[in-house]
Amino acid sequence: MPINNEILEGIKYALTKGESFELAVSTFRNAGYPEDEISDAVSALKLDTVTSQNETKITQVKQESSVNFPSPSKSVSPQQISSYEQPPKQSLLQSKWFIIMLSIFLVVLLGALVSLFLFKDQITEFFSNLSG
Repeated sequence: MPINNEILEGIKYALTKGESFELAVSTFRNAGYPEDEISDAVSALKLDTVTSQNETKITQVKQESSVNFPSPSKSVSPQQISSYEQPPKQSLLQSKWFIIMLSIFLVVLLGALVSLFLFKDQITEFFSNLSG
């Protein structure tokens, strides 16, 4: 029986999107696909996965056997691996001036809020006189 490529590609697509294998298969079951077509596609997918894993292992073994190590006579410049010796960069949030400016802004906003509550009658009377 031929493999339903729609199911096979759909399961592959769902797996690449991060869905679980069981969820991908159950989606096709819920969509009404025949169970034998789903199981054929799953078998083909498992066979394809095993074959590709074996090919990957063979390729890795070939690459490992053909590794060229540098000769000791060549001078190799040292690479910087960590930034422990560099002074840390001071971010904007850690800046003292930024904290001071935010504090001043907060005090001004709180003052405006308190004045709105204290003078709400005068403010509403002022705006009602402006409109008419």
